[in-house]
Amino acid sequence: MSLSRHISLRLVLCLPFLAGAQHQARPVTVEQLEQVLATVHDTSDAKAARQISYLELTERMSDARLASWKTRLPGAKSWNALLVVADLSSFLDPPAKEIPADAPPDLAEQQRIMSMVIDYLKTTIPKLPNFIAT
Repeated sequence: MSLSRHISLRLVLCLPFLAGAQHQARPVTVEQLEQVLATVHDTSDAKAARQISYLELTERMSDARLASWKTRLPGAKSWNALLVVADLSSFLDPPAKEIPADAPPDLAEQQRIMSMVIDYLKTTIPKLPNFIAT
């Protein structure tokens, strides 16, 4: 299946969930969503899909977390509902726990990195083949 067809199929699958969730969407974090997903494991696929479709993430769900739920959900409907919820969160910020705590490099380190870039380009560019044809 081509990528555009796959995306179109997912959009078509999203429409019923978007229509129902538009008025009653409950904002949840990724951790809260995972708690809900843990409780729907023993329910029917349709009921699980309904419960998931009423949720709206307030932060981005990572692909790794999303993939970990594929085999743990009751069926295809609940998986598609989870895909919709995750897709709608794709432009949100990730959870605070997933953001690295490393500080950006200081000015001296930035200058050192840029000098390494300049040295690399000075030595590499002249060694590249000249493919210009006349």
